[in-house]
Amino acid sequence: MFLSVRLTTVSATVVVIHLTGELDSTTAPVLAATLEPLTESPVEQVIVAAGDLWFCDLTGIDELAATHRALHAKGGGLAVAEAGASLCRLIELVTEHSRAPMRVYATLDEALTEAGVHPEDPLPPARRHLPRLRRLPRAQPARADRRPRWRPDPAPPSATAAESGTHLTRVCSAIARAHALREQAATQVEALKQRTHRYNQVWLTMLETRARCLAAVTTMRANRARAALTLSANAGRGNPG
Repeated sequence: MFLSVRLTTVSATVVVIHLTGELDSTTAPVLAATLEPLTESPVEQVIVAAGDLWFCDLTGIDELAATHRALHAKGGGLAVAEAGASLCRLIELVTEHSRAPMRVYATLDEALTEAGVHPEDPLPPARRHLPRLRRLPRAQPARADRRPRWRPDPAPPSATAAESGTHLTRVCSAIARAHALREQAATQVEALKQRTHRYNQVWLTMLETRARCLAAVTTMRANRARAALTLSANAGRGNPG
């Protein structure tokens, strides 16, 4: 079980997430670690490109629906593009009674157009979602003929800088959580492989035991037939006329 999540920031309010692999109860926490920070950010539109998603169950749909509800409360929403027929049918069944069902588009260009983005504009490369840090001004070299002047102490950080630091902390925590969940999933997959190997060994042992039992039964039947023939021959010699 494997899920790759690649995030592309199209604008300040639109984000595209490319999914590759399988989305189920084991890999859904990896997607959740990427979606949860977006609901608390200025992002309003999330487009999930599911063309390379091989499998998705109800757990994955519930995760997408929860993010859609959170974004819908902010005036946006979550849309799915390039989904297969089975995924489209599953989304339809899960959200058919919802007041704000998730939108499904055949292509990514249609979803971008609906979100107010021109598809002909090239998208930036996909990457992990990290906040943008402001560039610090370059330090100017001091001139020999200029005396250093006294400068006042820097002003305390503004509320915007504090909020950016808090957001960066949340994103870093989410990334660390995603790494931990990925390692946990890999451990579970390895344990399942070992258990399957043991089950296969037990099954082969049972087949070998069954084959030996059948061979023993065949031998017993052959011995019984030979014994019956011997008894018949002895009985015929004992009653000559």
